[in-house]
Amino acid sequence: MYDRESIRQRLAQILEAETDLRPPSLEDGIALEEGLGLDSLDLSSLVLRVEDFYRIRLSQTDIREAKTVGLLLDLIVGKLAKAMSQRRVA
Repeated sequence: MYDRESIRQRLAQILEAETDLRPPSLEDGIALEEGLGLDSLDLSSLVLRVEDFYRIRLSQTDIREAKTVGLLLDLIVGKLAKAMSQRRVA
């Protein structure tokens, strides 16, 4: 299973690949839009790459509510946990 720090590192890699941003750190409290300067296109691209890599789906509501790096990490961790539990049941 993925841990929070490995997901944070993957987010940093995706951000760099998609936006050429290389933030010194992705602290939980950093706002995605204001703190990292992401626009709606950047966020959409980030979400698509995250969904692709982790094989999860993030709803538009989920994405709107994930205003910070920490909230986005919480969302991804939660979706991964749910996906893993569903795979074990199936």
